[in-house]
Amino acid sequence: MNNKHKLHEVSAKIASKAKQSNDSFSIDPFTIMAICNCIISIVKLLYMCYSKSDIHAAVTSTEKGIFQKFLLKREIRKNFKNKDDRKAIYDAFLEVSSELSKEDINTLLEN
Repeated sequence: MNNKHKLHEVSAKIASKAKQSNDSFSIDPFTIMAICNCIISIVKLLYMCYSKSDIHAAVTSTEKGIFQKFLLKREIRKNFKNKDDRKAIYDAFLEVSSELSKEDINTLLEN
């Protein structure tokens, strides 16, 4: 599967979960791009902190560490100004990240 296609697929999942939890959240191309930027930044930062084999466990863990939550909130805050949107995106990121397979994460790392 194409790396950009996988990135877009994961972003669309996050956007749809955010829309489900917050009716005022809008999905448009800029929202998808912002989510993609968050995903790329977080994966890059985690790649620098963990070995490639440990990233899957760190990303899919249901109990995220303080460091990961801080990085996630920081990246979301950079791209989303509305507090309700940030909360919806944050919760959606946590939910979708726990569902990613090892192949999905490797594809995102190669992006």
